[in-house]
Amino acid sequence: MFKRQENQSGIPFHNQDQDDKYAKAPIGGQSKSRFRFRMRHGVIALGLLALTYLVISPSSDSESSSALKTLKDRVQIGNRKPSDDTHDNTPGKSSGGNAALWEERKDKVKEAFLHSWDAYRRDAWGKDEYHPITQYGSNMINKGQGFTIVDSLDTILLMGLKDEFEEAKAWVRDELTFDQEGEVNLFETTIRVLGGLLSAYDQSGHDQVFLTKAVDLADRLMGAFKTASGIPYASVHLKEGRGVPGHEGGISSTSEVATLQLEFKYLSYLTGDDKYWRVAEDVILKMKELESVDGLVPIFINPFNGQFHGSEIRLGSRGDSYYEYLIKQYLQTSKKEHVYKEMFGHAMTGVKKHLLGRTIPNNLLFVGEISKYSPQDLSPKMDHLVCFLGGTMALSSTEGKMLNKANFPRSKFSKVEEENFKIGEELTEACYEMYNQTQTGLAPEIVYWVHKESQLEGRQEPEHFEGSDFIINNRDGHNWLRPETVESLFYMWRFTGDEKYREWGWKIFEAIETYSKVKSGGYSSIHDIRRKDHIDFSDKMETFFLAETLKYLYLLFGSNDVFPLDKYVFNTEAHPLPVFDPPKSLLERPVIKVEPETESKANVMADDKDLHLDEHPGHDQDAVDEALEELAVDTDNAEAEDVPEVEVEYEESSEEVSADTVERETVANIVSEEAADV
Repeated sequence: MFKRQENQSGIPFHNQDQDDKYAKAPIGGQSKSRFRFRMRHGVIALGLLALTYLVISPSSDSESSSALKTLKDRVQIGNRKPSDDTHDNTPGKSSGGNAALWEERKDKVKEAFLHSWDAYRRDAWGKDEYHPITQYGSNMINKGQGFTIVDSLDTILLMGLKDEFEEAKAWVRDELTFDQEGEVNLFETTIRVLGGLLSAYDQSGHDQVFLTKAVDLADRLMGAFKTASGIPYASVHLKEGRGVPGHEGGISSTSEVATLQLEFKYLSYLTGDDKYWRVAEDVILKMKELESVDGLVPIFINPFNGQFHGSEIRLGSRGDSYYEYLIKQYLQTSKKEHVYKEMFGHAMTGVKKHLLGRTIPNNLLFVGEISKYSPQDLSPKMDHLVCFLGGTMALSSTEGKMLNKANFPRSKFSKVEEENFKIGEELTEACYEMYNQTQTGLAPEIVYWVHKESQLEGRQEPEHFEGSDFIINNRDGHNWLRPETVESLFYMWRFTGDEKYREWGWKIFEAIETYSKVKSGGYSSIHDIRRKDHIDFSDKMETFFLAETLKYLYLLFGSNDVFPLDKYVFNTEAHPLPVFDPPKSLLERPVIKVEPETESKANVMADDKDLHLDEHPGHDQDAVDEALEELAVDTDNAEAEDVPEVEVEYEESSEEVSADTVERETVANIVSEEAADV
């Protein structure tokens, strides 16, 4: 931790005196004297550039201009004018380069998928997860939910694997059942299984097998929302359709309760039943009324009283997709729900104000973590999960449109849009460097960015980290073949047509092929990526490797007219869902009147106790268990009688909505050019 200084405007900046010292340097070892020599010259050069900027830059009294200036003061974002020197990014065309080469590389990704799929089919057919080293499958509940199969359906369709798809569809139709004992995670089941079924329904030409299964599953998941606050429990008992409080004292994760909306809303649109839409939307609208730090919210929320819990704020685990789904909800419903764009914009203001920092020695832009009680203290910890943000910020600026000189030059960006896009570019570069600066070319799960001189001494394994921008702790070096970086590479390639994003993606794919591929079939997560001469497989192939990582790589190397981003939104598991024009009835805002809640054990959670729970190992488990015992909730007392009666009225949205005349059977015709341009 370090204390940030305050500038005259009162807006904190991240140790800028030190940030300015370090110009871009090549990665690799160098003597301290040579480093200082380069540093002095870098200071002189930056000083001259700053003087030039002050002389030639126009002044503005507008609020956005002031905000942009303070951001430049802190992290030097957006110093250049928007450029119209964009690539020819016309749909169906490649922006330079060798088209045959990229087609060949796309086929390599398909081969990787089949290398995985064939092994899963041989050793673990129908199981939730695959273990490629020991060659067996495992389930999360008794009969499983078909995680691997359902999560892979739209990837199979995308790659044109017809036989594999027919076999998978037959399994879904004949074997997949949700009428079974067992508790499942609401979030994971929604994004993987419900999202996978809905995407397969759309991409298969509306095969009713998938929609029927999706409705059955969603009806069971609805039980999680039956809480005193409307904030769902973390888990659901599938057979009973009953919500189950989370294991962490009943607390739910913010990202998990706020990453259900794309799937539930689309299901309401398809079925005409608004119940899915209402419960999911109600969660976000209630969260909107809670206290935040400039739009940034804690990573836990209490379903018993509807309040945020704890103080940790981050865009990594337990926080990430809350922010992702804000802008995507706005885009999904043809830009009719402006509240979500406003919430996203507010949160990005908080990111710029509190979470951005610069690294040493290469001046990379990173996103750190804070406590709501001391937002001036920035932790340089960053999960790989945060790497979704680069592409998402670019998406918010373009709203899915591709940049090109003829129709949408970058000069059309507003100041805020240009600022967000530039941040997206720089964050994507930093995430790529998380791969590029390791021996294996694979990224760790977590890094701690080097942002001040004291961290340059005493690094672990100095021969490995010499000249790099981050530290990898012993417990954080694992790689689960996560998709977030290649996801952002895909978005940046689509929007800019810059070949470097494809080249970066290819290098990542080559590293996966070199170190994660299992000869007998499949790909395995790795315990520690820091040393290429000692690779230890963890014997697990996550389903998101097939659903997300390989899908984004395949799209990155393919034609840019597949899944146009102004007509599709990808859920957080990379399942493409079509943009649609919702009927007026769904856009009516419910006015919810809740009677005062009576005191019960279910809502007397100790909000002043901060558990600091995290997903990575290494915390004091005894201390956590003790804290959880203190916070234990008597869920037997949290029955229906504790849930307040709710009176619901509806008021018409003030936003103009066109009549929904689209036939439900022809979802492919949902998106009109007029809707996309709203």
